Amino acid sequence: MSIKPVDMQNTFIKVQEVSKIQQTELAARQQANQEFSAQLDKQTRNVKQKIQASSKTLGSRVRKKTEKDKEKQEEREEGKKEHLDILV
Repeated sequence: MSIKPVDMQNTFIKVQEVSKIQQTELAARQQANQEFSAQLDKQTRNVKQKIQASSKTLGSRVRKKTEKDKEKQEEREEGKKEHLDILV
């Protein structure tokens, strides 16, 4: 059994090739992560805008409903007063 000498130059070249492949893969992953983050940020902004818009609409509806309820309550009170005035 003989020991073969290691060809250091070929080994070094192979290590460099593997390193380049790993760097390329890393760059691709980083690019994909950046694109995903940008898309996620955009979707988050869209959802926040929709929430704000629906919140404003809901607030407006609640105010209108409250105003209508107050008007109905006032009409009922006036109706009761008129009814009591008629009875008296």
